[in-house]
Amino acid sequence: VRNVVYMGMGEPLANYREVMLSLRTLTHRSLFAIADRHVTVSTVGDAPTQIRRLADHAPRVRLAVSLHSANQATRHSIMPATVREDASLLELAAAMDYHTSRTGLVPMIEYLQIKGVNDTPEEAAALAAFVNARCSSPAPSDAPAAQEGEAG
Repeated sequence: VRNVVYMGMGEPLANYREVMLSLRTLTHRSLFAIADRHVTVSTVGDAPTQIRRLADHAPRVRLAVSLHSANQATRHSIMPATVREDASLLELAAAMDYHTSRTGLVPMIEYLQIKGVNDTPEEAAALAAFVNARCSSPAPSDAPAAQEGEAG
């Protein structure tokens, strides 16, 4: 095993203590010896405080955020766990920015496009703005149309 992703088993950061214990076990030199940077914790971001704690306690572990919409109302409709008051996009963005500043690692954004829900031009613009604010290499907000004869 070279890479480990905490995903699809419930919200990992809701079980912070157990996740940290397993991280220590997986990355311990005398046990599994998986490099910290080969471990990713994926979260819906419903607990921004836990994202900050992860950055402080495991700064070499990668973070992935299941965003699925950069529009608060749309995100709440498709991800009910994010309805919590402290799970706003502003709080999530601040926690992601803290994580990046503390670890030097830009979180991966996970985005499942759902036809008629989060695939509109407005959703794309909101996503581009959210990602561009988190990255040093901006994502294109308006890709040019392919010219005839070009791959696209």
